[in-house]
Amino acid sequence: MPKGSLRRIIPVGAVLLGLIGPASAPAPASNLEDAPESGELEVSETPVIEDGPPAVPLQNLLQLPSRSSYGIERRGGLTQGEWKASFEEVEELLAAEQSALAEAEQRIAEAAGESAPWQVAPPVPGAQNSEENTLDFKTRQEIRRRRAEIERLEERLQKLEIQADLANVPESWR
Repeated sequence: MPKGSLRRIIPVGAVLLGLIGPASAPAPASNLEDAPESGELEVSETPVIEDGPPAVPLQNLLQLPSRSSYGIERRGGLTQGEWKASFEEVEELLAAEQSALAEAEQRIAEAAGESAPWQVAPPVPGAQNSEENTLDFKTRQEIRRRRAEIERLEERLQKLEIQADLANVPESWR
């Protein structure tokens, strides 16, 4: 074993075993001017403890952080504003579709009142094709689309209500 190595091993071992504190270990050379002239530099292997954030126990690092509320009440993962916005969006879309359906039904009622019953038919190639028949057919198709969309939106609203019921969302949030 080299001559100076025993002098370095004993303080490191003592610090690791907790027999002596890090302050009693030899301090490392701060710059090259303080180094011995023999060409061999002394290196201290003691850990340098700096003032930093407080130590966190290992057990706390292995757990997920606890949920913080930050003063915002959530139900089902959504806040009051998010629940209200979801319900308002579906209800607005539903109201718009219902009013468009009423307008289309009004147009079809007006078209039926103006034309003879035998003129109401879908456009068929080779048949007499008047503008009223084409308008009537397009309006009937629009009515079918609107009814299907209303049905889809009502199902969406029902699913949203079920989701809100399961999350115990109060009526004032809907």
